[in-house]
Amino acid sequence: MLARTDYVHPAVALMAGNGKVLVDHLISDLTQLEGLVNRDELPDLKLISDIIGAHTGCQELLELFDDRMRSISLALDRGGDMLPLQELTPWSVGRRGS
Repeated sequence: MLARTDYVHPAVALMAGNGKVLVDHLISDLTQLEGLVNRDELPDLKLISDIIGAHTGCQELLELFDDRMRSISLALDRGGDMLPLQELTPWSVGRRGS
């Protein structure tokens, strides 16, 4: 893990936190499922639904993160490894203070 969190963008920290919550719930549900399987019992529909929901949530979170990182990479390419601030209207030359 990182020793310092000030190197991590807050949006990344938020997504990582959301991912941890989803994975923690998934681990808990899978542990419960394992106990049921070991006792030859069938899981109820809620447990199965929770496992599917956590898995789907993790998948959607990863896709969202990938999309955002892809967008950042494209922006850095357009700006020569710097954010192309001229594309952002509030920061464009001639727009300040108006």
